Amino acid sequence: MIRLFPLTHPSLSRIVSTLTLSALVALSPLSSTRLHAETTVIKPKVAVQTTFNQGALFPYTIFDRALSKTVDSGGNVAYNELKGDANLDTFMRAVAGADLGAFPVLQVKDTRPDAKPDAKRESRAFEMVFWINAYNAHVLKTVSDAWPISNLSEIKNFDTAKTHVVAGANYSLREMRDKIAKFDARALFALSNGTKGGPLMQPTAYRYVNINSSLERAVQTFVGDARNFTINRIAGKVTLSDFFKDLNPYFTTKKNDTKRLEGVRSVMALYSVRGGDRNYFTTNDYVIDFRPADKSLNVLSR
Repeated sequence: MIRLFPLTHPSLSRIVSTLTLSALVALSPLSSTRLHAETTVIKPKVAVQTTFNQGALFPYTIFDRALSKTVDSGGNVAYNELKGDANLDTFMRAVAGADLGAFPVLQVKDTRPDAKPDAKRESRAFEMVFWINAYNAHVLKTVSDAWPISNLSEIKNFDTAKTHVVAGANYSLREMRDKIAKFDARALFALSNGTKGGPLMQPTAYRYVNINSSLERAVQTFVGDARNFTINRIAGKVTLSDFFKDLNPYFTTKKNDTKRLEGVRSVMALYSVRGGDRNYFTTNDYVIDFRPADKSLNVLSR
């Protein structure tokens, strides 16, 4: 048993040398002077990953972990849950420090109609996959950092601000889209713009394996969505989401194709899901009109 004394007792000096601070705190109720102990909690430092695999082994699994928790099969995003997400932040660091020279460049068969038999061409599909995922990650990061918002207009210069670091350089989202389209124009349908009227955000990262079929599916999904077009056969008129208007230059070989819109026509003819619509776009003469795309955010509420 420990004998307790008031703090004013003459034997206190000997007791202090043997009792812990917690025991002194226990003495304070018997004392005319209270003793307060202040405790500082030291949190362990969390290691921040700064080195990542490059090239074909780029760590898309990190992006997968962010997407799988916050994006549903309909392309809706739980931005409130994504805000401050450690996996997204880690993937952004990987994107910022990526070595573009590490992505393999392949020699593949040239399947263009005017290509010579057995002709080869360079394929930078590995790098294209990287840019697609980098773009979508930057859109998610930008919107979630600004959350809560009601529309993209609340984010200053959302499309033009050169604040997105990729492989050590700064880009705007618009510049990134232009770069991606030069790899393969179909990839534009794999890039979410954060709204319900744009292409769907996927719940997993894109991969080099099956990238061709993934892009085909992305185009078909958007073109086949009845919300993005209507056909009035009697009037000979097709009304499209104005999302298509920006895509036209990437799908046409004609300069200043702003009236006939051959690029849009070719996309609708190639990728319409229903055979009747596809035949109409292929064989019929029609005029094209545009309506505003749905600019509401692709928010997943739960």
